[in-house]
Parts: sequence; C-alpha cells; structure tokens
Amino acid sequence: MPWYKRIINQIITADQLFHFYIPVSGLKSVIVDRPEMRVGEKKKVLIGDKEILLFYLGGDRYLAFDSKCPHLGCDLSKVGVLIREELVCQCHFSHFSVVDGRPIKGASKRPIRVYPVKVEGGKLILG
Repeated sequence: MPWYKRIINQIITADQLFHFYIPVSGLKSVIVDRPEMRVGEKKKVLIGDKEILLFYLGGDRYLAFDSKCPHLGCDLSKVGVLIREELVCQCHFSHFSVVDGRPIKGASKRPIRVYPVKVEGGKLILG
C-alpha cells in the first residue's frame, strides 16, 4: 500500500510529549519525545494550548506546521496533504511552501507557520 494511503491522524496529548522549554535567541524551542510514526504519516501534537502538525518523511526528516489553515482555519490534520514541496489544504485548495510557509496559490493570502525540526537521539526539537 502506498505511504499516502497509510496516513493516520492521531492526537498526542501534551502529557505524553511535553518536556520543557529552552530559550533560543528570543524564541522558545520545545523538546518532545520522538513519536512512533511511519513514513508519510502525520500527527497532531498538542503542546500546551498550541496544536502542531508533524509529517514524518523518513530517517531524521520531519516537517512541522500550525495545524490550522490560515485561510479559514480548516484542520490540516484531516485535510492537509503534502505534494512535492507544498502543503495543500484540501478545504479551499490553498498551497503553501514547506520551506517558508508562504502561500503559493489558492485562496489563502497569509502564510502558514513552519517550525524547524531537529532530531537528537529520541527527541525532537521544535522551534
């Protein structure tokens, strides 16, 4: 079965993932346990009151975005898909760059927030 047909939506609570905040150049990075994910899978991660959408690309490669589309707030854990280097919201077909979150085409004129993800051992560092 192709990876894109195996995408599973799963919510991970903050109690399962949240560890602590580390200040980094005026921003806050969040360190969380590396979740069990298959290649192509996406998961919504709750950190405090913030919902982050994680995509696992294999190896140590992850992408992280706000879980709501900036156009009308559609839940990207349900309607978001990756196509090449674009995150696509299937609600109104807004396309966003996975590199910087800028809108490429579609209804949204506002960018989506992209979180850098770094892997260190069994941990993910978001932010």
